[in-house]
Amino acid sequence: MRDSPDSAPIERLLSVLNTIVRRDDLAYAEAPQRLSGGYSADLFAFRLANPPDGLDGALVVRLMHDDSAAVREAVIQRAVADLGFPAPRVRMSGDSAAGLGRPFVVMDRARGLYPVTVSGPRSAWRAFQRIPFVLADTMAALHALDARVVLDQLTASGCAAAPLGADAVLREIESQVPNLSGGMTGLNWLLKHRPAPPARPVVCHGDLHAFNLLAVESEITAVLDWELATVADNEFDVARTAVLLSFVPGQMSAAVRPVVQALGRRAARIFGAAYARFHHIDDVSLHWHEALHCLRLIAVVAKNRVDAVGNPVARLWEPLVPGLARRFERITGVSVKLQLRSIAAHLGG
Repeated sequence: MRDSPDSAPIERLLSVLNTIVRRDDLAYAEAPQRLSGGYSADLFAFRLANPPDGLDGALVVRLMHDDSAAVREAVIQRAVADLGFPAPRVRMSGDSAAGLGRPFVVMDRARGLYPVTVSGPRSAWRAFQRIPFVLADTMAALHALDARVVLDQLTASGCAAAPLGADAVLREIESQVPNLSGGMTGLNWLLKHRPAPPARPVVCHGDLHAFNLLAVESEITAVLDWELATVADNEFDVARTAVLLSFVPGQMSAAVRPVVQALGRRAARIFGAAYARFHHIDDVSLHWHEALHCLRLIAVVAKNRVDAVGNPVARLWEPLVPGLARRFERITGVSVKLQLRSIAAHLGG
């Protein structure tokens, strides 16, 4: 196990599992090893030597930070897996009082590779051509599930009162309005022009992109990272993936970025057209949700600047804030910028 402050709870995992399953003899066949990914969570793979029923095979424990968000994530992931969708099966979950000091989910370790795993320029181009269709097919299959089953399970778990979909994002944006020049005007535009509630809300992944998929050959074996999963309009999910494809967050040179983003915008258009083969997309709702996601990402960067916590998601998006702001302004007519607060203001002086 790699030493780090984030790995401290994992030292208690075996003891916590023993307590939960009422055993005192659990041991590791494979001790926890940190996995990559999970920007806002810590992931460790492990295997038990003498597992009880329900904890056999290769497992992953996902350590999160917020109890209510972790419950929602676990409920939705478990529900969609039970409905036959390829999400890793949730074996166990617990809140921050369960012994690790952080909420956690224990799930099956999924098999496969990212569908954009390449071995050279030719395979890279094939993967790039294929991924919009893979994303569209996967999202369409998720949106075809019965959202009422998921909503019932959220209610049973006590999550019914928590805001879902656009309501949760609007609340997040509202908390960062003081750190955004034009933020209140932008928020008011979103509130004034909000589309009518959907006749049939769907289960939304909330962050569907190529690195949240695993595949074996051409078969998607797992959809990962259900942290932002919710129940909302289908345009909520389509717009989020379109923004991710268009802006292509990640480390790259300033010279390369315009070319990559041009290709990304093309991929976003192909994705939208491919998805529309399965489910109707309301263009007005789609553009509103694109504006919502753009402003939310700007707000994430604003929060990171003020809190100075080094959020890795915010670091990925910070170079893209000007482009996000331009997209938001094209849709809404509202100019939004990061507002640099003085040290005295930050300290409450």
